[in-house]
Amino acid sequence: MGGPVIKPEPEITLWGSGQAKVLRGYVRGASMTPTLRWGDRITVMPEDKYRLGEILLFARDEELIIHRVMAILPGRIITKGDASHRLDPHVCPQDILGRAVIKEPDGKVQILDSSGARYWGLIIGLGALVIYKVLDSLRAMGRYWQNRQRVALR
Repeated sequence: MGGPVIKPEPEITLWGSGQAKVLRGYVRGASMTPTLRWGDRITVMPEDKYRLGEILLFARDEELIIHRVMAILPGRIITKGDASHRLDPHVCPQDILGRAVIKEPDGKVQILDSSGARYWGLIIGLGALVIYKVLDSLRAMGRYWQNRQRVALR
């Protein structure tokens, strides 16, 4: 019943002891481009409360995912990769390992935990959704008019 399940490569590799308060690792994936790129070193800190626009590290299906908070609902959080055109399935708070606070592309330290970074990230994330929806609508309109012309030619 169907083919083999292929799991995508984890987006981040972490190191540290089991009692570590701070997790550090390297991004392995492109879903958070342009904010996080393949190979960027990140620092993640545990947190109990999260805000819109923050970047969270969470576990899903034995993988670690790092995506941006797009909505906070009772008992669940909705996330999305900055480069993605779809929202993720909801994340349960118990699956969240922390929020990304620092990235180090090419050895340069950049703070991710600022209101400006959060709002800029929300703009990027929402912009990707809007652009995708507009392009999808234009494609649908194009197919509609092509089909209409075919029917008229018959």
